[in-house]
Amino acid sequence: GASSTRTSQLTASALASVRLGVQNEWLWRDLHTPEPQRGIVSDSLYIVLGQIARISRLDPLALFHVARALAALFMFHALYALSAAIWTRVNSRRIFWLLASVGAGVGWIVAPLIQQATPDIQISLMFPFHAVLTNVHLPLAVGCISFLVAAMLDSLRPDFDAMPAVTNGGLTLIVFSITLALIFPQAFAPLGIAYGLSLAFEAARRKSTQRSLQWFGWFIIPALPLIVYNIIVVLGNPLIMELWQLDAQDNVPTLAHLLIALGLPLVIALPGLWRALRRFESDGSAFMLIWLIAMLVLAYTLPFIRGQFLFGLMLPIAYFAARASGDFWFPLIRQR
Repeated sequence: GASSTRTSQLTASALASVRLGVQNEWLWRDLHTPEPQRGIVSDSLYIVLGQIARISRLDPLALFHVARALAALFMFHALYALSAAIWTRVNSRRIFWLLASVGAGVGWIVAPLIQQATPDIQISLMFPFHAVLTNVHLPLAVGCISFLVAAMLDSLRPDFDAMPAVTNGGLTLIVFSITLALIFPQAFAPLGIAYGLSLAFEAARRKSTQRSLQWFGWFIIPALPLIVYNIIVVLGNPLIMELWQLDAQDNVPTLAHLLIALGLPLVIALPGLWRALRRFESDGSAFMLIWLIAMLVLAYTLPFIRGQFLFGLMLPIAYFAARASGDFWFPLIRQR
């Protein structure tokens, strides 16, 4: 019941934005409150869908679900593209793709016993499979993050010394950072922290600060105007600030519920996490570890946004699970 209610709320919010486009409006406003408000540039994806429905005279609900299915295909393709950018072994790619796409915990067993819902049986920003059941922009955001992380890891390879360009991942950073800023800017904080710190470590190792600054600039500068606009809108609009704070309170699970929600994928990932903590290898593990820690610290320490910082949490968990499967679990099974 809680899961279906949360799904309905998120879908209703998206469909309300589609309705604005059907009414030939281009600025977003909250249709679920009687408070007077001025329109802002937000939820542009759904407003454009509504405009397309208005012009083409297609059913808005049918168009919404077609867009949702296409976004899901894009997300699943992007997740496999990320795995292919990390591993040459097909088995590791498949393990990562499977866990990132549909991995979850044991809340469906534990929740009835504790009489409380856990994130893996509710619609949560952490689980890509849940995202495709809810709306269009969340699976698109997962896909954008996947392509961004693939380009970031490529620029962090120890044997890669090139400056950013349109032919070596630089264009990927520009295109998908702008797209992510349009549809889910909250994901920028943990991702930017992880990339910035990883580049700083690489700059110290290689003694090439200029290279690191250029790569980070290609990621953050194109999206910076949109990020600044969102900050100004939230800080300058009490209604938007209140909506964000209410959403933040609903989206942060307790640590116990979080562990239940991650369940078996987290257990599989533990050897990979332990190796990353001990060695801090610059083969992707360091970046994924910093990204994971940044998500958790921001979600559980800041007084605002909070749970939205956990968006995409299954990606680093699936990464460490795939690493642990090849380096620890499969050799252990063969020995036994």
